[in-house]
Amino acid sequence: MKKVFLKIRRGFSWLFGLIFRIFRIKENRIYFISNKGLFSCNPKAFFEYLYNNHRDEFDFYFCLNKERYIGDGVKQAKFKTIKDYYYFYTSKYIISNQRIDKRYKKRKGQIYIQTWHGGPIPMKAVEGGIFNADKSYIKGAKKESRGITAFTVGSDDILSYYKKSFFFSGRFLNFGTPRYDTIINASEEDCKKAKRALGLPLDKEVVLLAPTFKDDQNIKRDLLDNKKIINFFNEKLNKDVVICYRFHPFLLEETEKLGIENAINLTQVDDVELVVLAADYIVTDFSSIIVDGLFAKKKCVCYSNYFEGYQQTDRNLWIDFNKFPFKFCKTEEELFEEFINLENFDYEKTIKKVYLDYGVTETGHASEKLYEYLKNYDYKKTK
Repeated sequence: MKKVFLKIRRGFSWLFGLIFRIFRIKENRIYFISNKGLFSCNPKAFFEYLYNNHRDEFDFYFCLNKERYIGDGVKQAKFKTIKDYYYFYTSKYIISNQRIDKRYKKRKGQIYIQTWHGGPIPMKAVEGGIFNADKSYIKGAKKESRGITAFTVGSDDILSYYKKSFFFSGRFLNFGTPRYDTIINASEEDCKKAKRALGLPLDKEVVLLAPTFKDDQNIKRDLLDNKKIINFFNEKLNKDVVICYRFHPFLLEETEKLGIENAINLTQVDDVELVVLAADYIVTDFSSIIVDGLFAKKKCVCYSNYFEGYQQTDRNLWIDFNKFPFKFCKTEEELFEEFINLENFDYEKTIKKVYLDYGVTETGHASEKLYEYLKNYDYKKTK
């Protein structure tokens, strides 16, 4: 029955695509989509820049699964609805941070900007670089890449990896990624505002535990002894802390069922940059959130007792943790020791070295540069 329903849905999707291609593309309409319906990541950051600085130049649409106010006159609808199809097929510009569903096919004359959702330092393999990706996944990745007009990246290193992995031979815009504008330009007051927005105490430091998505979705394996961490900070570092978890947003329902003790669940928060700014410490395993934390000048550490298992069953890693500025800990004892070492971490020196080692191109003005690219684009060369 499920297969029949999917076939019917694909048929309607094809029909909607055919019908809406009849409508004229609106030259100033811009379509944003992040994680298939969240208000987050690079599309959110670029939208906010345009809305605040060039509001009168665009007709804004954001694909959102939960209706919310994000600005006067900004249209929105749920992913894969008729309204969403209409705006996708009638927008001049498409901004996405993930592969768009195969039912959506870019029209000739549309400009499709792929921003992806990682950071400027390559962490784990994606798309064609995934060792266990099945044939249908690779087929979809190749098909998607043919429609991309340009791809934003934030370093020479990530550019090199993406060229090998995305089956994309078009133009890469190596001037940074929009969401890093928020991270790089954040002030202490911005960090306090982030805590207030999330309802976190200002008189305690926030320890954020943010494990990456794993194929088996065994989130219990990623839980730590929260009470033990709280006691450690209190006794060894004389600090009061609150523990927060943020799992991949696709695992929200599983985390709510789990019931995490002595900690706050922030998985429901769409905007990962807000969570990063609110944190004082960030602990992750293989997620690029550790790179966000570095540029936001947070105390960060990589930790997992599943290091070899992850590479055997999930993804191969691009990052060389021996050269990475934050230590990778495989035991609880190493993790607690690293918490102490981080008290004297030199961010300015480390960030300067990272810019050189990885050829980082983030300047805090990526949205402005992307806007200039779109406004000066040679429409005759549009795919």
